[in-house]
Amino acid sequence: MRNHKILLLVISLLLSSCRTNFIPLKPDEPIQIDPEQGFLLMRIDSSSKNTVFIRIGSRSPIITNSLYKILIRGATNGVFSEQFLQEGRFLLIPLAEGHYEFQKVEMNDFPTNSYIKLKTTETQSWEFDVKAGQINYIGDFRFRVQPDGIRVVVEMANRSSYALEYMEQNFPKLLERYAIRYTGFGKDRFLEINHKPSIQVSEEPAR
Repeated sequence: MRNHKILLLVISLLLSSCRTNFIPLKPDEPIQIDPEQGFLLMRIDSSSKNTVFIRIGSRSPIITNSLYKILIRGATNGVFSEQFLQEGRFLLIPLAEGHYEFQKVEMNDFPTNSYIKLKTTETQSWEFDVKAGQINYIGDFRFRVQPDGIRVVVEMANRSSYALEYMEQNFPKLLERYAIRYTGFGKDRFLEINHKPSIQVSEEPAR
């Protein structure tokens, strides 16, 4: 039994080591993607803060429910780390075309590091598609700590108008070359109706 547990631990460590650390693009960064890649766009909507409280019967402070990591699996397995998960931040990365899903959220709650597994239901999907040659907005990732400082609500929300405004202000050259579409849960043609790329994609990096 002990050897079995050790084997599972080793497999888990090997799988986690294969994850790509997703690093969002910067507005002034030269951008070039492969033909089989598209762009993933999402926004962090989080009330995540390090809340310190004292548990009854204990003298030790506990830091609870700070958003630490978001793990995604699919054609490319990857993770968004804490330094990119600030409230209101948009995350734009090049990503291989394919079907993806959010796997889990890790929280930095001292002295334990807890996590929430994200499962698709009839009312909330954690799956999305990335299509090559376009900007794929998948929604706002909402992470809400409840007033008791313990319970957490995690969900996706579609705010396509904010996504388009962000891209117009920060990546106008990309919008000239690539269509932006909503590819998250449900259907929404707002981006399709309100944006059309003005030039064909060339081989030169967008600046």
